[in-house]
Amino acid sequence: MVQKRASSKKSATRVSKKSTLKRTAAKKSAPKRGGAKKSVTAKSKSVPKKKAKFAFGVTTITSISNYSSSNAKLTNTQYGNVVNAPPNDATPSRIEIPWADDAATAWDRHLTIEIGGTPKYYLFQKSGVVVYCTTLVENLKAIPGYSQGDGERILTLRSETFEIERSG
Repeated sequence: MVQKRASSKKSATRVSKKSTLKRTAAKKSAPKRGGAKKSVTAKSKSVPKKKAKFAFGVTTITSISNYSSSNAKLTNTQYGNVVNAPPNDATPSRIEIPWADDAATAWDRHLTIEIGGTPKYYLFQKSGVVVYCTTLVENLKAIPGYSQGDGERILTLRSETFEIERSG
């Protein structure tokens, strides 16, 4: 008889747990009463066109492979960062390619690549693509290699050419 009572108590406990769970679930889904705070879901806001241009991200050169016979120097005119790469060597770096929308902005925000002390290329990001020119802001071209902006890149320099590729 003792065993019957223990088993009946267990089944009663099980039933009460289930019924408690059902009541709890019903309470959570019930509508809020007047005066109570209502939960608000955040809606995504549209980004103004001015800010959308810069929504692509930062492109960072993490390594420079200089296969030319001269010293290479990269200068970020926006932040003043400078990286030197000796000839025929791979140099680790952390230098960003600045954003520029137009000629006036590009004059102050670009990455200059000098080889042998002579400025050869000017790089900057425009509309999500890394572009370059040999005379500042004239005849813009997508950079050879992986020209999509945003992420880490490896810069490879040769005597008369260069390219960037994805890092990692």
